[in-house]
Amino acid sequence: METRAHLKHDFSLESFSMTIHSSLFTFKASGTTQGNRLKISTSGADQTQTEHEIEFDSPPYLAGGILLDLAASLKTGKKSKTYDLFDPVTMAFLPATAEVKGIESIEAFGKQTDALMVDLSFKGATQTLWMDQKGRILLESGMLGMRIKAVEQQEALTGINSAPVQDMTRLASVRADRKIPDPEALNTLVVDISGIDVNQYPFRTRRQRLAGKRLTIKKERIPNTHTSHIPFDLRKLTKPGPFIQSDTPEIMALAQEITQGETLAVNKVRKLVDWVYKNIEKRPSPSIPDALSTLKTRKGDCNEHAVLLAALGRAAGIPTRVETGLYYLDGKFMYHAWNAFYTGAWITADGVFNQIPADVTHIRIASSKKGTGTELTGVIGNIQLKIIEMN
Repeated sequence: METRAHLKHDFSLESFSMTIHSSLFTFKASGTTQGNRLKISTSGADQTQTEHEIEFDSPPYLAGGILLDLAASLKTGKKSKTYDLFDPVTMAFLPATAEVKGIESIEAFGKQTDALMVDLSFKGATQTLWMDQKGRILLESGMLGMRIKAVEQQEALTGINSAPVQDMTRLASVRADRKIPDPEALNTLVVDISGIDVNQYPFRTRRQRLAGKRLTIKKERIPNTHTSHIPFDLRKLTKPGPFIQSDTPEIMALAQEITQGETLAVNKVRKLVDWVYKNIEKRPSPSIPDALSTLKTRKGDCNEHAVLLAALGRAAGIPTRVETGLYYLDGKFMYHAWNAFYTGAWITADGVFNQIPADVTHIRIASSKKGTGTELTGVIGNIQLKIIEMN
């Protein structure tokens, strides 16, 4: 991943370009601020350009711009400041707070250096950074206890093993205190949640009931009613997004082909889920999930399955969102993405496992209309679950 930017005199964003490349996908985005709008162009594996505009109320900053501004602000005696952080991955503005904790002596580039210790908080997570007076990061500590230190290039490359040392998905997983023999057979799962502020996340859904820190998940009944009425507040979930390109000819034609002859929305959902399950190869993909790229490569992990299924659902006229959270597998709760469709009532579905509804070990923590899945930043490494009941 590479991001380049031009900043204004106050270190706020003027323009940016970003490229994310993996063995499966290449995603590019660029943008320029014009007045109170950020005009963005994105492209995926098929190189098709998509244009977007986002309005903002106050100047947007990249993370690097925040640190530069903070270093300059210290000269005026300020110890903390709030910013509108622009996240190129989610194409969204996020409130971020930077707080200077003090000055510490740390080792950087082989010598002791006085560094500013800064806590940068956003999305419910806090990263601690140590930077020099020019805003350059010397040391970083954050999610899962990982620490990143600035060193000379030769030292950084010495002793690198080409084979992965840790499976990051399992490192970030949540241990289950009891085994669940057959998740699909369950009608109810009850868990106690600790380690996070549950009120900061949308746990409550049609299938999930939260009382204090106790969460009850019940397998929902599938409505077999026909409804052509879409509530006004859900119409936005039939529209395309930067990564859910439901208005492109390829996706619209495929959605029509898959659902041809069906009038019930729930039957359309069944066919869409089944198609994604059978036609998308299940492979890890360290990139931004993108519906068009997934359709072209026919490969991806749960995120790619979810954004493609969201695009197909919206192209079929069904309000569809991406759900993110945890699901049970082999003694652990793993981070995962799936979908929810509005067919007169919300129903969950999982294109990776061809489930409709999704089994009750799918614990929804966040929901996204864009499909990036980054809403779990403050949860990873912190949440703990205790199984209370399953039947």
